Amino acid sequence: DGELAFALVSDWGDAPAESQAADAGLLALARAGVAALTARHPRPRGGIEPWQTRGRERRARMRLIRSILFVIWLYAAMAMVGLSLWPFVLMDDRYVWVALRSWGRATLWGLRWIIGARVSFEGLEHVPQGGALIAMKHQSMLDTIVPSLFLPRPVYVYKAELGNAPVMGAY
Repeated sequence: DGELAFALVSDWGDAPAESQAADAGLLALARAGVAALTARHPRPRGGIEPWQTRGRERRARMRLIRSILFVIWLYAAMAMVGLSLWPFVLMDDRYVWVALRSWGRATLWGLRWIIGARVSFEGLEHVPQGGALIAMKHQSMLDTIVPSLFLPRPVYVYKAELGNAPVMGAY
């Protein structure tokens, strides 16, 4: 199959600098192994290169610190919003969506100001009006939080064990 490819992906661990002394040797060893695989299994005429290397730069420790701060923000926001609106949810179900939208906005705020990531929504003109089944790819936790920001009353299907989770399970 000319469209089948394999990639060796590196994800360097955290370090005080973007590169370390051993990085060049490890990368050269990986590239030599990929070159040997390519020689043994050449690509079909017109196909893509079957063996590839891909690398991501080393992350500085500040990214780890920001990630930890964001996780604390995410769950603290969930607890604050969930617990503060819980009495209202018990009286009227519509506050479930108020809580979910509040947590979604807080999550996006944390992504922007703690992590430095901007989230954009494209293709909202294609969101169906009225009832619809929308299947998320669930590539991240955002897939469960932010739909409430652009869907009027989303309803979720989730595994039963999540119903026992503190705060979230009450909703």
